[in-house]
Amino acid sequence: MRGVSDSGDLSETVRQGFREFAMPIALRGALLLALLGSLGALTCAVHAEEPEFKATETVKQAPSITRFGITWHFDREARCGVFVNGDPWVLGPVTIVSVTPAPGPAAAETRTKVDKNQFGDASLQDDNRMRNGSMVLLQASSKQGFDSRARNYAPELSVAFPYTLEPQRSLISTKSVETFPNPNFLKGHGEKSSSMLETAAVLTCLAEPPPADAFRPCYGGVDKPLYRAGALKRERLLQLKPVDSAPPLEEYIGYFSRPWIEYGATWMQQATAPNLNRPNYGREFARVVSMGALHLLLNHSAQEKEPLLVGLVQVGIDLHGMTKIGLNYTADGGHYSCQTFLATSKLVSGVIRVVLLQHQDGNWAAYLSTDPTMSVEKILEAVSDRWAIEEHFHDVKEIWGAGQQQVRNLWSNIGCWNLCGWLYTLVELACWDEPAEQLVDRSDRPWDSPTRRPSHADRRRRIAREMLRAEFLNDLPTDPEATKIKERLERLLALAA
Repeated sequence: MRGVSDSGDLSETVRQGFREFAMPIALRGALLLALLGSLGALTCAVHAEEPEFKATETVKQAPSITRFGITWHFDREARCGVFVNGDPWVLGPVTIVSVTPAPGPAAAETRTKVDKNQFGDASLQDDNRMRNGSMVLLQASSKQGFDSRARNYAPELSVAFPYTLEPQRSLISTKSVETFPNPNFLKGHGEKSSSMLETAAVLTCLAEPPPADAFRPCYGGVDKPLYRAGALKRERLLQLKPVDSAPPLEEYIGYFSRPWIEYGATWMQQATAPNLNRPNYGREFARVVSMGALHLLLNHSAQEKEPLLVGLVQVGIDLHGMTKIGLNYTADGGHYSCQTFLATSKLVSGVIRVVLLQHQDGNWAAYLSTDPTMSVEKILEAVSDRWAIEEHFHDVKEIWGAGQQQVRNLWSNIGCWNLCGWLYTLVELACWDEPAEQLVDRSDRPWDSPTRRPSHADRRRRIAREMLRAEFLNDLPTDPEATKIKERLERLLALAA
């Protein structure tokens, strides 16, 4: 079957994603896929042999197809069906003549109230050009074509109908709300949602029918491998007894029943996260994923778990695919600076909290705590404190030679370590207020990063150069011959310190 991996291991895809993540921020969703799809115990492999899991074949000829109250109308009867999670596919190319509810402008008299947040920003604007918009998402972007009331609306991204959908493309269609705010995505959550969108659905165009147990490929991009639900190793899921306060399983099945649409990392996505589909804030994202993952480790029956398992893995597949087309998670308030969730680990035989963090330079890091109740702030503070110790330990050993002194007794060794520590501290204090450009000149080191902050070694060299310069250069006369001597001495100083 073309487009279906017939060998290999999806978990290897995840590991490869980690190795390539930093150049550029390409596969962040891989970690989510590893922990959402595998939950620390479950791995997902795509095998050549026919999986034991069987799904119902649902293929038909139809002039239209509907999902979540959104209907796509074709110019002719088309062969279509649904993936294992219920999202529709259609063989193409196919011409979509219209969508219900119809995209287009709101009534001229409609007005949108624009309120600024505590930072003086607003994610909304009074704009009637588009409601119920559709997009074909080929590249991650901070812009969207769904609803013009959101300030990041870009009209060129809105699909106009009739539209010919080619194979290996997905059409995301939405239904806008007329009024807001509305109840939060999370049941019982008191904070209202200001999203402009009620829901979203995805129609995927393929060149040939997929296997009956295929997951929907990611809604973004044109690389659409088909992973199969029959390859999930369900036997690796734990069967733990739930605590009395465990929320209902049905609630979390509902949270993962619709596609979690993410088109790009921007805080303004809070205005266009479909309210029935997904959370619109990082805090709720972490809560839903963590609780959903834990439900899969409880002693529900396999039949009861299956809808949640399919929905949770589908979210991981979508995020994995979006990171391949440029979705990244830069610092943006509580939205994308980091994400956190609970997982299980055989290393500690229990639950851990995972924190994903992207630094300003684009590199990323994953941290974990064996205390799942620990807050993100406390975890990052502990990491920062520990990293400072690691840097100090490296510099004291590598630059000042701590541990290399040949002395004969315990107290001499202790004294040497303290002396190295004092020298380190004095150098840091002496250069504390010095600007970076005075501490280091990397013009003769083209292989080095010119923006890298001065290291402790740079600070020590600066002091050594000044001491040698004062010793050898300050007493030279100003005649031409002395100038030549000074130039050569400067070259020697550059080599010596």
